Amino acid sequence: MITGCGKGWAPVKVCGDAADRRLSASAASGLRVLGRHPGTPVTIRPDAAAALLDASVPEAVRVLNELTGTGRAWLVPAADDGPVRYTIPEEVLRAARDDDAEASTEAERERSARRLTEWYLHGAVRADRAVNAYRKRFGPLYRDAQVGAPASGGWSGVSAGLDWLESERHNLRTCVEYAGAQGWHDLAWQLCEALYGLYVTRRHYDDWIATHTVGLAAATALGDPAAQYQLAAQLGYAHIEQRDFARAQPVLENALRAARATRLHVHEAAALEALGGARLASGEYPAAITYLTQARALYTVIDSAHGMARTSYDIGRARVWLGAYAGAVAQFRSAHALFGRVGDITDQARVLISTGEALMLSGEPGEARRPLAQARKIMARQGRRFHEAVALDLLGTAAQRCGDVNAARAFLTEAIAGYARTGSARAGALRDRLAAMPPPEAAAGAVPTAEPQPQP
Repeated sequence: MITGCGKGWAPVKVCGDAADRRLSASAASGLRVLGRHPGTPVTIRPDAAAALLDASVPEAVRVLNELTGTGRAWLVPAADDGPVRYTIPEEVLRAARDDDAEASTEAERERSARRLTEWYLHGAVRADRAVNAYRKRFGPLYRDAQVGAPASGGWSGVSAGLDWLESERHNLRTCVEYAGAQGWHDLAWQLCEALYGLYVTRRHYDDWIATHTVGLAAATALGDPAAQYQLAAQLGYAHIEQRDFARAQPVLENALRAARATRLHVHEAAALEALGGARLASGEYPAAITYLTQARALYTVIDSAHGMARTSYDIGRARVWLGAYAGAVAQFRSAHALFGRVGDITDQARVLISTGEALMLSGEPGEARRPLAQARKIMARQGRRFHEAVALDLLGTAAQRCGDVNAARAFLTEAIAGYARTGSARAGALRDRLAAMPPPEAAAGAVPTAEPQPQP
């Protein structure tokens, strides 16, 4: 425990007779309070320490400086190029917590931990806003234009927001789990909502599923249908990404029930769209079309062009897999026009690739070449190398099926280079295919019989 040692203070377990190991009473008290940070190990930045200590940042820095400025390593500065952070060594953390259990009340410790958890929530919300300013959120802090944020905040772009969330990822997960265990349901689900932008971008699936399982339980305990819908939809998407459709289905059905309880078409439509996406990913195409058609109808009611576009596109993809190519092309053309209505050029290009693919599968490779060439130009202009390579790959197939083997070889050679630049395994398979093609001088009249396969 932290007790007297000579004229200063120090944890008795590590106390020696060297004068530079002594701590002032304020620093010793501060060390005990820092031990209230949930989880193990504990790494903390000065502004988070200020929240935990209920002090100003300069006051917290003075405590931190004393704890790192003596011969004994009460705190160890993090050895990286990121923001200033301090780690509490395990033996010091144990001693601080043992002493704090005797020197403080449970209510005091709970107040400190909640204050810190709220600080992390404010920081996560502000960072998440930088990551995506347009995604629909329900947490009360998102409705407050003057969100209280860490002193080190002030993010001006997506990468800065992601970097902050990434640097605090361990602490944020710890706070979610601690809030859930303490029954702080309001904090638990709001933290999860704010973490979604990080998880969906960086694909931290273990953290994503663990935190959202806690967050969904918290939202359910609160009886808040909007929070339940949001957390269930976010958790369901994690399961879809992991191709764990058995777990995704009941979670997304929960999202649909919660969405209907909100009595807002936009939420019900989004939940139906997610269920349709899950069925599409699992190969249940008729069921996918049913859900997606219901979602599109609701998006039509509320005149959501982007929602109508997405669902039309996915219905088209399902029809491709069912071999209903004419119906697929009709859906893709509708989606292309709707994406154009909202100025979404990237998704228009994705639709053009799918349109060309469906036309080729229906036996119209000549018709397929125009949308594929348009998509290739857009993807190249935007620097989307993998998608440009996909368009070139399909252009090569279309040219080959039209008997234009010289053009096919040129397109496939470019596609191989594009796949190779992105590290895609498709480059190797395409090299083998190119090697098996007739050389240019023997190309006349050579038309392959192999059918292209729908792209995932």
